[in-house]
Amino acid sequence: MSNSSADPSKPNDAESGRKTLRDRNVSLRPLRTIFLVGIAASPLIALLLTYVFLQRPTPPSDAESTAQAKPSESQSPEARPAGRAAPVVSPAPRSSTVALPSIAAPASAEQLQRESEAAARDLQSRYPNVAEGLHVVALLHAQLRQTTEAEKIWRKCLELSPRRPEYYVNLATTQIERGESAAAVATLRQSLAAGCKSEAIDYHLALALMKVGDCAEAEKILKPAVGQYPDSADCWLALGESQLKLGNAADAEASLRKAIALDASSATAYFALGNACARQGKTQEATQFREAFAKLKDKQPIAAPERFQVLSADEWRRTAVAVLSEAAMVHASQGDVLESERLLLRSLALNPMNAAACNALAGLYKRVGMLPEERVARRRLLDLEPGNVARYIELADVSSRQGEAELAEATMKLAIANHPDTAVLYAALAQWFVQWGKADKARWYAQEAVRRQPTADGFRLLAATCRLTGDQAGADAATAESEKLNREPEEPGRQPPASPQTPAAPPEAR
Repeated sequence: MSNSSADPSKPNDAESGRKTLRDRNVSLRPLRTIFLVGIAASPLIALLLTYVFLQRPTPPSDAESTAQAKPSESQSPEARPAGRAAPVVSPAPRSSTVALPSIAAPASAEQLQRESEAAARDLQSRYPNVAEGLHVVALLHAQLRQTTEAEKIWRKCLELSPRRPEYYVNLATTQIERGESAAAVATLRQSLAAGCKSEAIDYHLALALMKVGDCAEAEKILKPAVGQYPDSADCWLALGESQLKLGNAADAEASLRKAIALDASSATAYFALGNACARQGKTQEATQFREAFAKLKDKQPIAAPERFQVLSADEWRRTAVAVLSEAAMVHASQGDVLESERLLLRSLALNPMNAAACNALAGLYKRVGMLPEERVARRRLLDLEPGNVARYIELADVSSRQGEAELAEATMKLAIANHPDTAVLYAALAQWFVQWGKADKARWYAQEAVRRQPTADGFRLLAATCRLTGDQAGADAATAESEKLNREPEEPGRQPPASPQTPAAPPEAR
């Protein structure tokens, strides 16, 4: 086993034929039980805005704001009338106690394995009846090919929490790898009976059914699955393979072309598509797809023994990052914040580009009120995911909670400069201007939000800003537009830019 460590920021793109079940599904992924909130979907951005604006303290009155100002010389103890209280001086913001690495720390495969195993043992010892913790332990056993122990622990996870789809999926995966496909079918049908439903369950159930020879039943499961999960390359690929095995080459070709459109790196999809075309007499196309398969299969020109050693170090780095990150979330859920912080910082030391670990760390700091530290993590998240507009909103929010309204405004203006057509950003900044008492600016940004994306919520926000500027006619007109849009069916895919309610938490307006 090599002691070299591969670059963790570069994904391994080597693929030889079908990806293994473990590569697809037993990889250690964040549990998302506490902090890892998927914000990519537009509806959740609106929920994020609502959450951000409902978490703030009551705004200070003019008298309180004046009292918090730095006293002048005339307000010295000697100059103050007797009996008058000394003015309150707000403390300067403290510095962060954390710094995030930019270069991955060196570590051998053996060291990373020891760290992962130690973290797993600690979870099992401290939380023997916490399913999320045992899940991490089982995943590590599966990674080490200790499938019997992994299966035993996943069965306990199901006893503790019988409605978690990932426990069924990973248990079924170990059964398939041991050649027990019929048992995997039974496990996944049990998950459906328990009320679990997910893309992974449908895909693995169909895969297990194909392995026991029931391709017709697999196709019945996959057809509605690709309707429900149209962006699932795995489901499209499995559907194409089942159709090919059933002799429906034309249908298989269509499904496999869809799979390749979603994931052009799948050698398996090209191989199957070549076969589907060949069966229809499309010799030239079949040759092209088989050549593409050969190129993808031979992409890594390293000899097999050396390749195993190189990928072993890289695999252990990814595994360690995932194990430590997930263990951190379990510790946080059980109240051990310091251990959670330590593990997340170690994860980022091993892979500074890991957005999931960074997001978990930011969530941890937010939970315990460590604003300067949260800001450091949010800043890194924005650097890692500049295309995710929610990252700008989160960074602006923590700046605002620190009382730095100008920095929050600057962050949102940068977001708008980088994403000028994203209505939610205009609406978010309008909400902040409402809080800061800048009604004219709030109205302008609310107008820009509905100009880019006219929605009922957007016009309600505009109506609120019009009332703040004393324009009742404008408020009435915006309200009428909002009511009109409420009566109309919503355009597919359109999402509201933000809720119009005035947030209950302004920082000091400046």
